[in-house]
Formats: sequence, C-alpha cells, structure tokens
Amino acid sequence: MYKHIIVVAIILMMGSSVFAQDDERAMVDAPENIDVTGDASDILRQFEISGLIPSGAEMVVDEAFISLTTAGANFSTYATDIEAENFVMGATINFDPQADVIEACGIGGHIERRGGSSITGWNGSGFTSQVTVSLPRYLTVMVTSLGDMLIMEKESRTDDADFEVIQSVVDIEDSVVLTAVVLDQMMNVYVDGELAVTYEVDTRRGSWAFVLTSGAQTTRCSATDFFAYQIPDDYVFGLCNITSYGTVNMRTGPSTSFDRAGQLAYEETVEAVGQADDDIGFTWWQLDTGAWVREDVITAEGDCRTLPIVEAEL
Repeated sequence: MYKHIIVVAIILMMGSSVFAQDDERAMVDAPENIDVTGDASDILRQFEISGLIPSGAEMVVDEAFISLTTAGANFSTYATDIEAENFVMGATINFDPQADVIEACGIGGHIERRGGSSITGWNGSGFTSQVTVSLPRYLTVMVTSLGDMLIMEKESRTDDADFEVIQSVVDIEDSVVLTAVVLDQMMNVYVDGELAVTYEVDTRRGSWAFVLTSGAQTTRCSATDFFAYQIPDDYVFGLCNITSYGTVNMRTGPSTSFDRAGQLAYEETVEAVGQADDDIGFTWWQLDTGAWVREDVITAEGDCRTLPIVEAEL
C-alpha cells in the first residue's frame, strides 16, 4: 500500500510540471535475452534478426550523456519534431536517490511536451522568472529507489496515468541498462538485457525524454548512451525491399571480389530474397534478380534480417 501511494504521488508530480498494414502479421515472441554490451546499432540488429521488428529503423536520438538533479518532476525532451508510434529506445541509467520517499528515473517515448505559464517572483535581491512546462502525454520506463521498475502511461492532460510496478528487478547500486521496444501496441522492456515485462500500450505518437521524479535537491540521475530509433510506419509483411539512393554497383556474389552485375539506379527499389555476411562484417543482400548489394550503400526495409542465409563461393 505504501508503495502504491508513493507511485501515485510520482504520477501527480509528472502531471504538474503501427504499423499501417493490410495483412495480419504472425505473432513473433520477443527474445528472452539480448546482448547489451554493444552499441545501439548492435541492439537494434538483434531485434531485427529475431523477427520482432523490421529493418529500416532510423536513429533519431543519440545522446552520449544526460544528467538531471533537484527535487520535483524533471525531464529533458529529444527529437520533439518527430511523432513516432513504434520505436526502440534504451539507455544506461545511473541513479543516486537521496530522499526518504520513493524516487524514480528513466526514459520515455510517446512524449508530448507542452509549455505552461511564466512565473515571476522576488528572491530577495531581484525578480526572477521561470517558465513551467508539462508532459500531458507520455509512456515512461523508470527504475525506482526501491529497485523496482515502474511503467507509467498517460494519454492526455485530463486523464489519470496508468502504471505498473515490477518489483525488485534492478540493483540501483550498479548501472542499469534499460531497453524498450514498442511495436503494434505492445512494449517489451529489458533490464540488463533480460526481458522483464511485456506491456500493452495505447496507439499514439510522440517524441522521447529522460525523466527524473525526485523528493530531494541532492538526488541525481544520469544516462549514458541514450538512443531511440523510429520504426517505419508501414511495410509489406514477409518482404524485404532494397532502395538505392545513388548509383550502386551490384555483384555476382556477396563480396567486392565477385564480378560486377550491373547497377541499381537512383531511388530504384527491388526485392531481396537472401542474405550473407562477408569477411569484414558487412551484410550483403541477394536480390530477386540474383545479383547482390552491400548494406551500407542501400536502405533495407521490411522483414530483412530473417531472410535465408545463402552460402556463396568464389
């Protein structure tokens, strides 16, 4: 009961301050574990390989370091010009709570940031002004000072926030890696690479934020490697489309050691049917024409990382 009372208080503090598709996609279970020791692109690639998300996600947030401190509801918003419904986000959280009440820190998506009123007051030596802003809509994943994980979702300024507490899943004395995937109204949240919860969310759009709700001026929370990818809104299920944004050489096999096999023209789109990795770490896509193109000179969108692996020899 005490825990829920404090969670409600956190909600009040924050309030004050799909894919478009024609066919039903087969349900894909989220992987139980991912490797979070690599960078954001490594994490994204694992979700693509598992079939949970399509290829083609675009990085829209890439912050090496963020820090918030002081009492109240604090947040930093990012990519506010983007309205994303489906996304992958993550960060490494370092949390140092100092208050006697429960505090929370983490990351969020579906963020709407709204400006508020300008407050002017006398501080003893002169007038000061402060503009208050709020998050009327948000979806946040936070760690609490009790070592729990807190998911909060708010649809509008007038609605109450929905929340779920996942008890005792983090050790805040150490860094905590949070990763969340939102796709087709389902969110899968990972703590240090382990799937902690699958949570149903509402369909809506927004940007991203780093959030701290604190009861003490000395409480501090920071995040390293805070990233967010926007997943494409639509694609044809079961297909992988390759688009060239320049004149691209095709090859007879998955390496520059193979002979040329013509070129893709600017903005030409073709279907990929297979994949292979070369000796230096690039993925090559086999097109339905039989030719190959390398991943770094094209854009791949759709169910790409799940295509069959093709063995090819010089």
